[in-house]
Amino acid sequence: MIFGPSAEIDILLEGKQQRNIAKINGVQLLVYRRDENISGLVMVRLKPGRKIEHQGIKLELLGILETSTESINEEFITSRQIIESAGTLIEDKSMQFRFSGIDKPYETYHGSQWNIKYIIRATIARVLSSDISAEIEICIQNNALEPEINSSMKIEAGFEDAVHVMLEFNKYKFHLREAIIGKLYIHLIRVRLKQIIATIVKKETIQTVEGSYSENHLLGTFEVLDGMITKGDSVPIRVYLKPYELSPTYTNLLNKVSVRYYINVILEDEEGRSFIKQQEIILWRKEKVDKNIK
Repeated sequence: MIFGPSAEIDILLEGKQQRNIAKINGVQLLVYRRDENISGLVMVRLKPGRKIEHQGIKLELLGILETSTESINEEFITSRQIIESAGTLIEDKSMQFRFSGIDKPYETYHGSQWNIKYIIRATIARVLSSDISAEIEICIQNNALEPEINSSMKIEAGFEDAVHVMLEFNKYKFHLREAIIGKLYIHLIRVRLKQIIATIVKKETIQTVEGSYSENHLLGTFEVLDGMITKGDSVPIRVYLKPYELSPTYTNLLNKVSVRYYINVILEDEEGRSFIKQQEIILWRKEKVDKNIK
């Protein structure tokens, strides 16, 4: 709700009570699928004793890419409709609206380097005074089918001629609520390892004309091994994804931005030497809509 000199505007979405809610950065947003229609009411409330001469009331559905590099921000969806012709408002008024047949191809995403946002904005256009506007954000979540190809994933790591371990996972594509299940195999051990840990890392990338810029975010750290091991040992691994704020993997979205996820395996011996092996994993959203997303 935004207050102007003569009126205030509310945008009310139809079916609010029946919709899933996504909590993003502390704000609750109604969830829609990419192919769903969006309908509701725009309500204009005049302040007591006031009237508004206007040049029309318009409503917009905008899909917006925002980045930390302002030069590559863009609107990838722009749908506008006039819900009230030019005239004079002398009393409160409600106007119905409906956006139909508009594909919303990308998921809502709020990161540290870039955002995908969907905004509904109502504007009362005026000539001699400032426009009056209000906007709300909605959340788009796009479900995917189970991947047809999802083979096992192996990560080999170690110090040359001293340590050789292999992590094997049952697959490399995971939906946002499942567990990464695998096993650590010890093939060679000639030093005393202090620990073996695994981390989940998110990598955000922005592509500009000058090149690409990436930023990594550590999401979680898991102790794989802490103690004595010998050649031939194996250790089970289970990493749950549900506690973390994750999105599906996106590669080169709009030819400008990406978000990718990795598992890092870190070996450290008692002399302080460490070795890191990185492996990408692919994340996707299962049919059930998730209520807490990034």
